[in-house]
Amino acid sequence: MNVGDKVHWTKISKSRLTITMRHVEGEIVAIDGNVATVKHGRNNRRDTVNLADLRPMASKGQLTEFVEAVVSANKTR
Repeated sequence: MNVGDKVHWTKISKSRLTITMRHVEGEIVAIDGNVATVKHGRNNRRDTVNLADLRPMASKGQLTEFVEAVVSANKTR
């Protein structure tokens, strides 16, 4: 991953009784060790995200891989 790369990740938020998962797309604007600053959204919001959680735009997301694994496991039954 490099500055300027377009990436996506799954952003997880927790409240008292709810867990929310959102697919987020953005562009890396800075990298500091194992953490990247990524700008995203209409207002160019910036989040710090672990590099291990980021995926290139051309690759599948974590949720897609999870769903495909569940479907695949159920086909073999």
